[in-house]
Amino acid sequence: MAAPTSLLIISRSEIETLLDVSLALDAVARAHAAYSSGRAHCPPRLHMPAGVDAAAILVMPAAIPDAAALGTKLISVYPQNAARGLPLHRAAVLLFDLETGRPAALIDGETLTAARTAAASALATQYLARPDAAVLALVGAGVQARAHLQMLAAVARGEASIPEGALWPGPTVHGLREVRVCSRTGASAAALARDMAGVAGCPVHAVATAYEAVEGADIVVTATTAGEPVIRRAWLAPGTHINAIGAFRPAARELDSDTVAAATLVVDSREAALREAGDVLIPMQEGRFDAGHIHAELGELVLRRRSGRTARDELTVYKSVGLAVQDMALGAAVMARALRRGLGRMVDF
Repeated sequence: MAAPTSLLIISRSEIETLLDVSLALDAVARAHAAYSSGRAHCPPRLHMPAGVDAAAILVMPAAIPDAAALGTKLISVYPQNAARGLPLHRAAVLLFDLETGRPAALIDGETLTAARTAAASALATQYLARPDAAVLALVGAGVQARAHLQMLAAVARGEASIPEGALWPGPTVHGLREVRVCSRTGASAAALARDMAGVAGCPVHAVATAYEAVEGADIVVTATTAGEPVIRRAWLAPGTHINAIGAFRPAARELDSDTVAAATLVVDSREAALREAGDVLIPMQEGRFDAGHIHAELGELVLRRRSGRTARDELTVYKSVGLAVQDMALGAAVMARALRRGLGRMVDF
């Protein structure tokens, strides 16, 4: 019988201790650069019905040899949990040792997912928002909205140090003046505004509608479970930047066709967007544009292969469906930091 190996288990609270803005931004920037330059392996995610109502299991593997990151994320999606007062998504990340293939770490995937998604949006915001952007609108008030507010506010306050050799350019958006948040019921928006009042560094207001949130906003984050558009082109001021992160199925979207057609469109992955992003696929099916409308992948902006914002009044959209390279890169960085600091729990496996 083979001797047991050690598996590092890193809990939610330990990840929160280990994570900071700079670690997340650097790891995610490197992940996107590797992906867009062909130095990472990241097949399309597998969707498998769980056999219970509309529940599903998602499997997301990735390998980034440059970052010694190899593993997979497993996500359960249970829409019926909303009525139970439980999270709709649960996730775990399993990392393997790149040299030997042994299981190396098991990491809470929900905390990691929130951090890597917010970090990718923050990177996109640095390339695509106006430097004087100061009003942030959050459409949705769940875990992702909270993570985005924390990340964007921290970057805007200059709390992200730029490590030597960093790929991302450093903060170009400096300071937030106001945050507006709305949600489907309103209660979660009020709770988020109350909880984050001392974190954002500026007033945080709960508003009743998406229109009230986005009117005159400079940066918009859509983090909803909506299947139909929650944002209309007519509501948006010239020069708005949108991070659209909530919809990741071909038949679901958060933005109307006019918004996407009018925007400079950046995606996390062309392949994934053209398979899964209803925000892109539905306007294409309507004949509004073809795949050439996608201006760039986020990694191409990081690598300086494509331009970011080029005009003050330009409407920009970053459409994210989520990539496993983000999870593996940030997971590997968190694991390395945990080992240095003696955090996590080693078990025989």
